[in-house]
Amino acid sequence: MKKLLPYIVILLLLGGGVGFFLYQYSPSTMEKKESQFAVRDIESVTKINITDAKGRKVTMVREGKRWVVNGKYDINEEAQGLLFTAIQKMETQYPVPLSAQPIVLKDMSGERYKTEIYTGGDKPYKVYDVGGATADGTGTYIIMELDGQSARRPYVVHVPGMDAYLTSRFKTDEEYWRSRWVFRDNDVTIQSVSVLYNQEKQKSYTINKVAKDSFVIANSDGIVGDQPKQRFIHHYLEFFNGLSLEAFENTNPIKDTIFATEPFATI
Repeated sequence: MKKLLPYIVILLLLGGGVGFFLYQYSPSTMEKKESQFAVRDIESVTKINITDAKGRKVTMVREGKRWVVNGKYDINEEAQGLLFTAIQKMETQYPVPLSAQPIVLKDMSGERYKTEIYTGGDKPYKVYDVGGATADGTGTYIIMELDGQSARRPYVVHVPGMDAYLTSRFKTDEEYWRSRWVFRDNDVTIQSVSVLYNQEKQKSYTINKVAKDSFVIANSDGIVGDQPKQRFIHHYLEFFNGLSLEAFENTNPIKDTIFATEPFATI
């Protein structure tokens, strides 16, 4: 019996290995791996990379409570909300039929957004390619990437209760993701505001905080004269609490001319 023991152990190990392999790569297990795209615990996400078919890429990273785009800008919260809703709530409707897979995969080779979702560490938690919309516009083609290789087949996903495709939420345009807030401060956070009128410098002024709820106004020469009531100053500072821009004009053909023009005012 002792002589047979090593062989029994080897057989048990081989049997366990075969069993694990069959479980790991059984149709039901593989189908789950290939079709579970959602990240339900959206708060666990720390980083997202999106790369399109032309190689353009955008990276969003959580820094504390902030999300930063390409290491430069605060994120557009509306765009972030749309993306996170898709990532968290998408559900698989059905696998793409075998007869339709060649054309779907061909279309995805030209329009796809590789999405890498991290929940900490250097290895992504989920990687998948987001393609275009289904013919009725209510579903989105998507295919998982497992161990650096595309899964066996693509699927159609949607967000329940929403008759819209999700492709437009996975963009690589940096300006789309960049926050549009110009001023988002108030009389609690503001320490100083200076307004310089370049053509009429004598009308320039500075508002400085001197106490928790108290500000003083100095003229263009730095002289503090008669002061308005504090409630009027606080009311004025409220204008800095919600000023956003409509759109970016970085491709405007007269951009350089605009920059070369003397500003009416500098805040």
